[in-house]
Amino acid sequence: MWKELENIYKEIFVVTYGASMDELFTHYMYYKRAKQKISNTTVEGLRKFYEKNNYELLCSEDTFNDLEFLADFWLKIYRQDDCFSKRILQKLFVLKYSPNSIWTYLVTTYFFKYKNKNNELDEKDFCFFLDKIIAFIFGYSLIKPGISALKIPVFAELVNIINNSQIDFKRHRINKELIAQMFADYNTFTNNRPITKSMLAWWAFYQKEQKIFDSDKSFHIEHIYAKKRYDIDGDLQNKKNIELIGNKILLENYVNIRAADYRFKEKKYIIKGILLMMGYKRKVLELKNFKY
Repeated sequence: MWKELENIYKEIFVVTYGASMDELFTHYMYYKRAKQKISNTTVEGLRKFYEKNNYELLCSEDTFNDLEFLADFWLKIYRQDDCFSKRILQKLFVLKYSPNSIWTYLVTTYFFKYKNKNNELDEKDFCFFLDKIIAFIFGYSLIKPGISALKIPVFAELVNIINNSQIDFKRHRINKELIAQMFADYNTFTNNRPITKSMLAWWAFYQKEQKIFDSDKSFHIEHIYAKKRYDIDGDLQNKKNIELIGNKILLENYVNIRAADYRFKEKKYIIKGILLMMGYKRKVLELKNFKY
């Protein structure tokens, strides 16, 4: 039974080191910590957490059942199961490109707290919850990048979820003027910063007509007005505009390579043509003509 559970989880989360089951146990640990009202950011190791009281938690029958429910929940998310509405799947797809994985602990804890007897969540309430964590995690990551900075507000909210309190991050509100300043700074959205891909994913699905792509698709950041195009034409008043987030879009790698350095007018038709050949007739993005 454990082996079957491991095989399920290998499909969901790809880990760079350690065992694939570590991620499942980590999710469950944060849920259990929240139930114990622990919000301390100093987290003990997995083995130490589960070996307490002669492995009491690990040996509990309820634990294995919970882990099965949790694995099934995340498998449905990964497979974009139709038990979730389109808008829920859109928000989960956006969170997939979050600057870090800490959002998954929030979703796991929310699942255990609010699932019904069929292990399902209320669509409206879950949608509101996802909107809240997207707004905070993405905004906070602009100002304080890195998972360590997010642990303080997120761990406190894990406990709030268990306490049936509305998630609001009230002790860590973000200054609106500071956010606007960060968006205006071209250095904020360089391609090597995780927040860049995150914001592009959010913007894509902010458009209600955007179709949902398969969860196994890998997207890369493409400059709409290419860097090499500037080297050839040199027709921008300000070269820094190349790195503004408005000059970037997410594309599949194959499409990105084929269309990379053309002028926008030609690039638009190349991208649409490639996507049509790849079978995405109904998923072709409606590219707008940017002005510089």
